[in-house]
This record gives sequence, structure tokens and C-alpha cells, in this order.
Amino acid sequence: QLPIEAGHTRPRAEVYYEFFAGLAQSPEPGWQVVQHFSDLRRGDVIAWKKEAAAQESGDTGHVMIVAQTPVRNGADSYRLTVYDSTKSPHDNDTRGHGTNGIGKGDLFFYVNTEDAPVAFQFSSQRHVHQAPIAMGRLTK
Repeated sequence: QLPIEAGHTRPRAEVYYEFFAGLAQSPEPGWQVVQHFSDLRRGDVIAWKKEAAAQESGDTGHVMIVAQTPVRNGADSYRLTVYDSTKSPHDNDTRGHGTNGIGKGDLFFYVNTEDAPVAFQFSSQRHVHQAPIAMGRLTK
């Protein structure tokens, strides 16, 4: 259901973000939008989109699979264990230091008053990035 752009072999992060962000207005069979961060569960998908100015390298954002239920980390933040493929190490990362590829680790997400994500940190040692973030769930 996710389109693959010409010149690419797979959907890029921006495509995942647009797909999930559009589910509320245009439902797709087999998928549903997850609106509240606290409602995430194992197997859900999160995608964020880099703004156009930050996409110079062809990196349009990031996609990850939720590994565990989010843990409240403060009034406006959560710690979340995910599966993903990245060069940016996470807290409790299963990838060795300096190793990239598929692994499991903890990220931090910041939410607004409606419990919707508005920012993230790759680890507690990294800076916070504000980004458009969308979440979806496969229902079939």
C-alpha cells in the first residue's frame, strides 16, 4: 500500500510519514492511525519526516517498529524501545558502539498536551529534534 518513488527500491521514511499522517482523513484497509503516544503497542510503526531543507543527503526521516509499551519518562516525555536500522546509537542499544544496521534500543519522545509526539532524541546523550511524527498500526 505504500508507494515506491521512481528511482528507489523501497518506500522512504517520508512516504511512511505521509501514509500514517493521512490515515485519519483517508483510511486504508488493514491500517489505522495511532493518535496518542500512550496507545502505542508492540508492532506499531512510527515514522518521522525531515523538513525539506534537512533532506540534502536523501535522508527523508526515520521509520521504526515499537518493541515494547512506552514508559512515561516525565510529564511530557516517554522512553520507548524500538527495532530500527540506524547509525545513531540509542540507549541500551543491541548494536555495538560504532556499528550500524538493524538493532533494538531506547529512544525518547516528547509529546504535546494531546499526547501526540512532537520531538525525539536518539538517546539520552543526544539533543532533541523537533519533527513531524506519525504513528500507525497494522490491523490485519
